[in-house]
Amino acid sequence: RRETDTETESQKYTFEFPKTSNSRPNTAVGTSLDRLVRDIKEKVKTAKDFWIRLPYAVCNDEEVAADASKEDDCWNGQDRARY
Repeated sequence: RRETDTETESQKYTFEFPKTSNSRPNTAVGTSLDRLVRDIKEKVKTAKDFWIRLPYAVCNDEEVAADASKEDDCWNGQDRARY
């Protein structure tokens, strides 16, 4: 786009892209991507389980948690609660 003292000129560009199919590739790249997605899903599931179990593990560990008389003061990530 160019501007002059009295008028503004603009040009329109049209780009043509080849149509692509929505089918999944069956090459080594496709299988590698599938393997990567499966690996990431498994790691996310493992990490999710870790965070779910963490409050129970910490609050039930005698070396980390407060003594049983203060059981109601265990933090669960949102509020103090009993575990």
